[in-house]
Amino acid sequence: MNREKNNQTFRNSAEPGKPGTPSGKGWLWRGMSRFPVRLLIFAILWWGLAGGSLKDWPAAIFFSGLAALLSIILVPSKQLRLKALLGFMPFFFRLSLMGGIDVTTRAMKPDMPLKTGTITYPVTLKHPAARVFFIWVVSLLPGTAAAQLMNQSLRLHVLDMNQSHHERLRELEQRLDAIFPEV
Repeated sequence: MNREKNNQTFRNSAEPGKPGTPSGKGWLWRGMSRFPVRLLIFAILWWGLAGGSLKDWPAAIFFSGLAALLSIILVPSKQLRLKALLGFMPFFFRLSLMGGIDVTTRAMKPDMPLKTGTITYPVTLKHPAARVFFIWVVSLLPGTAAAQLMNQSLRLHVLDMNQSHHERLRELEQRLDAIFPEV
């Protein structure tokens, strides 16, 4: 009786599509219905990173397809909120633009005063993928570079200690929390 109960618990704990757990039949096949959309997203990303060139289109198709397949396996669709992700994109591009302008300005005006240092920011994101994504995107913030993740805190190198880094980090965290539901 007890052994049968344990087996039943194991079967009920399976969450289809969740990496690292036993899953129900067909979760990968059901995820493949999202393959064309993910392929398109990765192909557009490749095209943008390649500067709009289609010179290496065979490699682009292969690696975009591979990225789409891996994304289905590693980040099933129920782990992302698409509407929040689409809302994050303009924010992401604005951060990228601001970071680029900041770097360009500092390169063109080397006499700009710098007040470098490190700050520690308490990371509250629970979802593992959100935490990794947060660390990647942090380096796009003007004058910041992620230096070290220690348990629940992120140490950052900043070029100007007078800027409001904590406010930007909090906004970034809130936006990422909206994309990745808690695990």
